[in-house]
Amino acid sequence: MLVGLESHAFACLSFGVIGDAMGTPTENLEPAQIEEKFGWSISFEGDGTDDSIMRDSDRRSLDQTNGYADADSWAVQWREQTMRYS
Repeated sequence: MLVGLESHAFACLSFGVIGDAMGTPTENLEPAQIEEKFGWSISFEGDGTDDSIMRDSDRRSLDQTNGYADADSWAVQWREQTMRYS
């Protein structure tokens, strides 16, 4: 069971991914366009965006540096992520 800071970090990462997936179909649309296209939404689906990939890269950098990530450690993760998805 997670406690304290770990539980808050887990919640932020988890619900950030959910929010990203919820917003994917409507990204860059104005509220009127969303209502016209989808009406009142009672469910959601979506794969997420680059926001989820960036969040995962940041998390990995922080994990591998015990919370002291810098631009170089982030670049390593970015390269690994790029290779993973290409």
